[in-house]
Amino acid sequence: MSLALSGIIGNSVMALIIGSVFYNLPTNTGTFYSRGALLFFAILLNAFSSSLEVSTGTLLTMHFTF
Repeated sequence: MSLALSGIIGNSVMALIIGSVFYNLPTNTGTFYSRGALLFFAILLNAFSSSLEVSTGTLLTMHFTF
C-alpha cells in the first residue's frame, strides 16, 4: 500500500513541476529541444518507478497469490 501511495504522490509532484516548466516555455520552434527533454524526463521517471515495483517483489507476490 505504501508503494502505491508514494507512486501517486511522486507522480503528482512530477506532474506539477513539469507542467510549470511547460507553462513558462514560449510558443515558438526554438523550444522543441526543451519540450522533448521534458517529455523524456517524465517517461524516464515513470519507467524507473515501474522497475522499482518489479524489483521490490510486490508484483511477483501478486502473481503468485492469484
